[in-house]
Amino acid sequence: MKKLKTSSQFKKDYKRFRNNPKKVKKLFEVLNLLKNESAIPETYRSHSELFG
Repeated sequence: MKKLKTSSQFKKDYKRFRNNPKKVKKLFEVLNLLKNESAIPETYRSHSELFG
């Protein structure tokens, strides 16, 4: 199990999302996956593969 460290960007994003419970729930689901070193579903993966 990994230990997650919050960054300034995370704090800003969380502050923006905290009024929307659905986004906060999704955020913590992904954080739990990262913390447990599980595979991340395709829906949460980076879009850096896109070009054009």
